[in-house]
Amino acid sequence: MTSSPSIDVTVMAPEDPAHDQPEASIDRLVQPYSSRWLRGYAILLTLSVAIATLGLIMNSAAVVIGAMLVAPLMTPVLATAGELLLGQFRLAARMAGLVAASAIVAILIAWLLADLLPSEAVTLTPEIVSRTKPSILDLLVALAAGAAGAYIRIHKSWTDSAAGVAIAVALVPPLGVCGTALSLQRWDLAGSALLLFVVNWVAILLSAIVVAFLTGAIDHIAHDGWTRSRILMTVAGVTAAVVVLLVPLSAAMNSLVVRAHAETAVHEAAVSWLGPDVTVTQLAISDSDVVTLDIASTEPLPAMTSFVDQVRELLGNASAIVTVRRAESSSAISPLHKKKTAAPLDTAEISDLTRTWISEQAQSVELTDVVVDANTVTVTATGPDASPNVEQLATFLSDQVKQSVEVDLLWTQQEGQAPTPVATADIEQVVRQWLALELPGADLLGIHQLPNGVAVTLAVLDPPTPTQTQGLSDAIRATGQVPDDDVIEIGTVNVTVVSTN
Repeated sequence: MTSSPSIDVTVMAPEDPAHDQPEASIDRLVQPYSSRWLRGYAILLTLSVAIATLGLIMNSAAVVIGAMLVAPLMTPVLATAGELLLGQFRLAARMAGLVAASAIVAILIAWLLADLLPSEAVTLTPEIVSRTKPSILDLLVALAAGAAGAYIRIHKSWTDSAAGVAIAVALVPPLGVCGTALSLQRWDLAGSALLLFVVNWVAILLSAIVVAFLTGAIDHIAHDGWTRSRILMTVAGVTAAVVVLLVPLSAAMNSLVVRAHAETAVHEAAVSWLGPDVTVTQLAISDSDVVTLDIASTEPLPAMTSFVDQVRELLGNASAIVTVRRAESSSAISPLHKKKTAAPLDTAEISDLTRTWISEQAQSVELTDVVVDANTVTVTATGPDASPNVEQLATFLSDQVKQSVEVDLLWTQQEGQAPTPVATADIEQVVRQWLALELPGADLLGIHQLPNGVAVTLAVLDPPTPTQTQGLSDAIRATGQVPDDDVIEIGTVNVTVVSTN
């Protein structure tokens, strides 16, 4: 019996290519370029821009965040940094060109989408406006986000944090804002949004290069003096671009700081002028130096002259306008001859009586609005002096109509030049179009200019929701008649439809 020969078989495990790569490798930043990858990139870019644009128009931060997660723009930006460091300038130029082409396409998609939507739906929402004022703070965020993105890509061990980086980078939303602003013919806002995108792009590029240095990702390629010199020149070039961008960003940041200091100084001056018994509930200073104080007080105000002079000195503007607003309410007034049955107050009659009484009190008072709801009359008026006596007005109206009338007085005391008149016809057209779509059955009662904005009064069957109110406000602001920092007050009067058989 012969024994068969034994055979020793040694199974070699396949080599892991990643095992030989250093822990941090610049090669991981580079993106292989192929038609298949480019097709997927184009699809994701289109979808992310559409999502971002709709989210901006809807004023939905959650939808905009979803667009950031889908957006693929971070990949070619980081690839540009990697190829620059590797000395592959032709490939770097191709990736940079892809980013630029993507930006143009994204703007056109957003512009087209905004044009296809109803004009009443496309307005300057807070989500849009917030991306039209780039500053150094945006640059710092982009630098930090780009560094995080490059670190994750280089190390391959922190991919769980990639979603957070995508949200922080925000390359696509500014492009959506740019396209939407172009649709609204707001060239200034479109330019500001485009500047924000360029700031993000260059900052991410610089931070990715710096991270590659600090993590040792380029140690295996920087062996000779020429390679090190080439890398240093690359860093110097990108840094120079960031320095150039600092010029407009510094101006914007300086404007924010100056405005914040001015608001603090004006608030302190207002507290000193009004005294300890009066509370300043809100203070706002517009870009055109219209100072608006909302106060809680029923006592007569001190003379405004000294305060206005102090405000103008603080703002460095001799024509600054100062307005003080407060709300006063009367108690229910019993008329001298009360009707047996209290009928609904007649709006036209009450308006005429109020105007008559106001004109007798002071010729300089401007009555901007009178709204009647049940037995309450809301009067909006402006003048250079202290407000009329609301109790006397309530007594006068009650005696005239012979039933109990309560009066709410919204008084604005103003000193300075009158604000630039707004084109109420343009606003009226937009409001009526919006009402036809969003609040059928509602009607426009009036549009009145305020010292720092406009007031719109509507007659409605059911009160509008906060979302609807914000939508109308955005539609009005999109007309360009009301500056971004001016107020839009929307008041409503509920009406009841009574059917008779």
